[in-house]
Amino acid sequence: MGRLTGPALAALLVVFAACGGTQSTAAPATPTPIGPAVSPDPVLPTALQSGDPDAVFRALPEFPAAGAFEVTGVTATANGWLAVGFGAQDEQDYFGPRQGIFWRSADGVAWQETVDPQFTNVTPLLVGSLGASDFVVGMLSTCPEVSDGPCAELPEAGNGIWRSSGDQWERLQVTPGLQNALSLDELVVGPDRLAVSGTAGDEAQTATIWTSPDGIAWMESTDLAGLDPIDTLAAGPPGFVAFGTVLADDEDFVTVHAATSPDGLQFSPVSVPAPRNAAIVSSVAGSTGMSAVGYGDNDDFELIATALYSADGTTWVEAADIDGSFADSGMLEVLDLPSGFVALGFTPSEDDFAVQDGTSWISRDGQSWRALAPVGDESALLTASASGSTGVIVFTATQEDTEEAVTSSISAWFAPLELLAP
Repeated sequence: MGRLTGPALAALLVVFAACGGTQSTAAPATPTPIGPAVSPDPVLPTALQSGDPDAVFRALPEFPAAGAFEVTGVTATANGWLAVGFGAQDEQDYFGPRQGIFWRSADGVAWQETVDPQFTNVTPLLVGSLGASDFVVGMLSTCPEVSDGPCAELPEAGNGIWRSSGDQWERLQVTPGLQNALSLDELVVGPDRLAVSGTAGDEAQTATIWTSPDGIAWMESTDLAGLDPIDTLAAGPPGFVAFGTVLADDEDFVTVHAATSPDGLQFSPVSVPAPRNAAIVSSVAGSTGMSAVGYGDNDDFELIATALYSADGTTWVEAADIDGSFADSGMLEVLDLPSGFVALGFTPSEDDFAVQDGTSWISRDGQSWRALAPVGDESALLTASASGSTGVIVFTATQEDTEEAVTSSISAWFAPLELLAP
């Protein structure tokens, strides 16, 4: 897999990269089963029946990515799936003014691409659905990402939120703090509100959460029980659960901290048993409780995946691998399944530590994990993933930096639920 910087940790914690893949021909390893066996002959959509018959994550070679550089976000919706990303405007390159692009699918396999003129100069970053409405968080900018000279921005430039209840999108008015935030990192959909976590644009670059019942009226909170930054935010039984890292008093290592809030406005700390020098970077609620995953280093300063489990979002225990697959690996995304969880991550190459192979794990209960299957190869970045009623979709981007320009191409991978039984 490729490289994607993780959360900032202390000096002793190596910051590892996220990864994805563009081509998969190797069959997954045969792990020790922890649940019912998968049917040897599942009925798959025609588009998934070609290629490696043993692969769990099947390439979608017909994914329409004309003019697009990356898929940056994807979510299940009331009508299927919605993915967002960006490409370049005419005669521009990767770092020039951008064009937002949308993809929709009913089953996660067949996709349609739409280039909406309203998203000219917009880089969509996050996407989520609340009720019958879809929401996109992005950045509006008429200036290049990289420029040799000054550029005058429009007054409305900055972070924006768009809403759609059909085919038409409208940009919603947001607070100055949200519009001018330094970064917006996650969009979380709770049962009755949206929550966006990120970093404020103030001098202190304060960790902040913004919440809204409709995408129009927003409230801002920095009462986060000391979490700064927030590494991941999820909706769950307590309302919202946030994870972050805190530097120890002697500044030799960092520890994982967590906090919960019923409404996303005031957080209270909860205890987590995660090992030191680790980060929890993704969390999700499922039918059997909540799972949170990440990576760190062990006492010998070797990379190791980290997973936590909670039945209620407030009392957490450390999860375990039953096959030793956490060693020399890191988890980056965890997704819920009807019968458990699936996690996506990476294993660095023994020959080149900067090169990483994409991999995945599966768990019936969030407490016992086993290796599942490869996800692509070492040449791509994991950019977006989501689970839905038909399976799990994963998007990667293969990038190459030449003397002339940076090139980026998209690949899509789909694992049907028939192949994801724990």
